[in-house]
Amino acid sequence: ILLLCGCSTHPQNENGKFIRIDIENSANNPFNLSNLSKEVSYIKLETNDSCLINSIKAIFYIDNQIIIRDNNSILFFDNTGKFQYKVNHQGDGPEEYLRLSDFDICSKNETMHILDTRKKQILQYDMKGKFQNKKDINFWAIGMQLFNDSTSILYSGNQISQNQSYKFTIYNNIKQSVSGGFYPISQKKSNYLHVHNHTKFSKYGNEFLFYELYNDTIYTLTSTNCIPRYYLNFGASRIPNSYFEKDYKNIMEFQNEMSKNVFSYGISSLLNFHNNILLSYFHNKKKHFLYYNKNDNSNVSFHQITDQNLFNDFIIDIKKYKVNFYSYENYLFTIFDNELYIDGNSKIKDKKIQDELSAVSIDDNPIIRICKITD
Repeated sequence: ILLLCGCSTHPQNENGKFIRIDIENSANNPFNLSNLSKEVSYIKLETNDSCLINSIKAIFYIDNQIIIRDNNSILFFDNTGKFQYKVNHQGDGPEEYLRLSDFDICSKNETMHILDTRKKQILQYDMKGKFQNKKDINFWAIGMQLFNDSTSILYSGNQISQNQSYKFTIYNNIKQSVSGGFYPISQKKSNYLHVHNHTKFSKYGNEFLFYELYNDTIYTLTSTNCIPRYYLNFGASRIPNSYFEKDYKNIMEFQNEMSKNVFSYGISSLLNFHNNILLSYFHNKKKHFLYYNKNDNSNVSFHQITDQNLFNDFIIDIKKYKVNFYSYENYLFTIFDNELYIDGNSKIKDKKIQDELSAVSIDDNPIIRICKITD
């Protein structure tokens, strides 16, 4: 598997049961979002001075509430887009975080868990933002995934610290203590390969997938192990292993070396569903998307989209109208730049939706396309 996983050395899957996804970067046909689900809603999030969204990092959909993780706050909207309230406890006080580095929700216990990389703390609040407790973790962590009521996995990337030499740390939420770690960090990569994506995990049901940017393998993550599950075969355009064995001073020197070549690499985002996967990666420094069907092991890469539920055959160029995908369980959220709905308003089929979106401006909060991906 080390021959296959050319982007880095990783824990090996001893039984060899990983799935290879062969990728071609030549698809010019647009991908129709309407093929994923026929039941679609377009929600215009309310815009006022109390709920301006700067950059969406994650979306949750719980009890008919749309929950948005922004840079350093968490915003709650109802399922019509009406703003409800915001949780923002940024500060240096004992019940505050300096940086909302990562965030997850335990819907069963109705609690929000916030990782603060700068303070090296995990803080817990209820769903209204009332402080409950915090715990010093005393090591560098940039990602967090709740596995169940009692266990979280903390992700440290390639940052080795005095109290941490593993990518993954097992954290007991009940005892508020570290109970172990796995996947030793490469000493060589710890010198340069520091990339902070806003998320590294994708959850669907009881399956947890993990991915990294300069890596062509998607892993199944358990509470004690990281196992190769899917290998993205970029063929001749993959990054050779030799590029990761050089001595770089920092991430910029590494990226400058990469920019001299036409490489494909991933993964910058990943959404996992029962029958399919939707992910983004980079090819020749440009963002591409890939739709993978688990049932027949087929895939298509694309950089154009149609949404026939809304626009008929109007082709959406995602280089012009930037798009981001998010998921929560079997819900897919699609967010385009508002410019799309301004330029394409006359092409909207449904008169009611056309009227609702006619007043949108570029600086408004985004419109969320919500669909439920059926099994």
